[in-house]
Amino acid sequence: MKGRRCHWVRSPLGLKYRLDYSGPVPWNPRKNVVLRIVPQFFNYARLLPLMECHMIADSDIEPETASSSAATPTMEDLYNRGRLLPLYLCPFETFLRADSHADYPMAFVVVMRFTGQLKKQEFLTALKGSMDRHRILQCVVGKGKKDRLSWIHKKDLEVEVVWLRDGETIQCRPEFDDSKEAGVRVWVDQGEEQVEVTFYFNHVSVDGVGAHIFIGDLFAIYANEVNGPGTAQLGELDPSLLKNRGYRQRYANLENTHSRTAWGSIKYGIKTALLARSQPLGIPKPDDSAPQSSIPYLRVFEETLSCDEHKKLRDVAIQFGATVNDILSAESFKLFCDWNLQSKPRSHKRAFRIVLPTNLRGRGDDLMPAVNMTSYTFLIRKPDQCNDRITLLKSVREETAKIKNKALGTEFIEAVSRAASTRWVLPLATKLRARLGTIVLTNVGDPTRRYTCRIPRKKGALIAGNLELDACYGCPPLRKHTRATIAITTYKRKLTVSLRCDPSLYKQEHAEKMLRMFMDGLRSWIE
Repeated sequence: MKGRRCHWVRSPLGLKYRLDYSGPVPWNPRKNVVLRIVPQFFNYARLLPLMECHMIADSDIEPETASSSAATPTMEDLYNRGRLLPLYLCPFETFLRADSHADYPMAFVVVMRFTGQLKKQEFLTALKGSMDRHRILQCVVGKGKKDRLSWIHKKDLEVEVVWLRDGETIQCRPEFDDSKEAGVRVWVDQGEEQVEVTFYFNHVSVDGVGAHIFIGDLFAIYANEVNGPGTAQLGELDPSLLKNRGYRQRYANLENTHSRTAWGSIKYGIKTALLARSQPLGIPKPDDSAPQSSIPYLRVFEETLSCDEHKKLRDVAIQFGATVNDILSAESFKLFCDWNLQSKPRSHKRAFRIVLPTNLRGRGDDLMPAVNMTSYTFLIRKPDQCNDRITLLKSVREETAKIKNKALGTEFIEAVSRAASTRWVLPLATKLRARLGTIVLTNVGDPTRRYTCRIPRKKGALIAGNLELDACYGCPPLRKHTRATIAITTYKRKLTVSLRCDPSLYKQEHAEKMLRMFMDGLRSWIE
């Protein structure tokens, strides 16, 4: 028996549509999540046999009644609609969880440095308020619906907050126990004039963009607690969009003109994750003549290009028809080549490979709470292709343009989504612990532009209550066999390069030297 129903939706451009659905089962708008993401992913021609789409004017839609718009729903109401939680783990979350190791957990660092004195009680209140808005961070992983691994909300789950004393180093247990622990830990180091807040996020729960959305809401609530309501404005959230993240990852590759079959995608994933033999970063020989200090686990080394240097770098990129990202990628390959010439690893003839995290959020996801919506794409170069900077930049520019234009950056997430439907593939891929890349390189951009809230600014600097943001930086997770990660952030028109090295293989002097070589390479473009 066929059913026919009518449903109203709004496209990302603000156009209102009437969807007339004809199918073998009665139409249920609550359960049919696919229609919510039709304007983003699906070719309308594929859906014509199922539905007819008519654009209408606003006047043709019945206005909402006063009772429906009078009461503003609370976060509890929004999350309780449609029995959102427990929520199934999506394929990429399953992959990251399986790929996590006790010594190399899938967790990343974000550091916020402020001028001012952090008020403890107001900060704790803001932290609780932001956790209530972004509840994936307040969830544990357990058996949910149909006995599948799911995010299960624990309202009484406390976030670990450590208040450091003067000069005290962060003592951190690397791994997250996501069966009983919140998805973030916090350390606060208060000095006389500055305060440094370090966040440690479980990457299974959120990605870098989601982390900054969470942090933005935290300091927006903090500003309201310190200076009174209305100082900062929190953005609207639609938790129901969390249901779409699995569909978005599964169908992210529809626009890829080279989309593979199911088995072709799995073979691509096996080739990428299991059979890839990229060249690792070399390990310097120990120097007994000079004392060397070990690296604390969460230590992030950073250096900043001034506003003038950053502008010159952008001008150079424009001159070559490239982007700053292309220069950063090209300079990373040059760093690998120069670094490994000194250490000469046994696999020195293999190709270098950069892992580039890819944001899968679209225009329709602006209201989505903090969650994991990322994938990976890769750039590969042989050592003999890294000698000339100009030639290297041009080849990187052409490849990144191809990745963007043909949506090739979605191939890895498609392979993971396909593999997740076959039980043995993901466990095998993560058990072998293959080296995904030589290094992980991510460009966050301006983290404060990721915020969905509005916080006052003064001469470009973020003002959260009695705090003025001076710097924001961090680094992606350290994966086993991938010995370093680099992150790029911009703030107040300055560009900051952050580096994190495997503390079991490198000393502090090695990390400082590696960062100095990278920065010298960037400055060589503008000299």
